[in-house]
Amino acid sequence: MTSSKKLLVILIFLFLCSGDVYAYVDPGFAGSLYQLFYVLIFGVIVVWVLKPFRFIKGLFKKDKTKEKRKNHTKNNSHKTV
Repeated sequence: MTSSKKLLVILIFLFLCSGDVYAYVDPGFAGSLYQLFYVLIFGVIVVWVLKPFRFIKGLFKKDKTKEKRKNHTKNNSHKTV
């Protein structure tokens, strides 16, 4: 048996042999879950909105390295050795 099959058999065995569980979920737990989902959704929205915005902004931004290279070649072409 491979390790993944062994793990699956163990998980099924544990699931079938479980007993009753008595637990209390307080309101603070629900609030923390709400905050978790709120932050995840907000983070996804921010990434989806800002990433295309940066791409579009980059299209209209001057590339300073190209201008420096162009100026450097102009200045060097007039010099005599």
